Amino acid sequence: MSPDTDVFVLALRRLPQIGPQTCILNGTGSKCKLVLLQPIYDALGSDMVAALPGFHAFTDCDTTGRFSGKGKNLCWKSFQKAALGAFINLGQGPQLQK
Repeated sequence: MSPDTDVFVLALRRLPQIGPQTCILNGTGSKCKLVLLQPIYDALGSDMVAALPGFHAFTDCDTTGRFSGKGKNLCWKSFQKAALGAFINLGQGPQLQK
């Protein structure tokens, strides 16, 4: 249970390890909603889900800034077209890639 997007993104990324029946209780008070993760995982696909934590960190993580003057829709479209591979590999190795 968490109203935080960070928890949602990380749970979705780890869905294969935590199981297909996993869900998140999202929201607060009377606006709580149960969200099943498997349908979202299936719709996005494993590559896009693997890249979501990196994308989230660059666009709207609680601890980082945002791309100045760029809305979420533009960032999402760029992510889908060009940045997917970079975000999948982000943090996978012990060293920065050149």
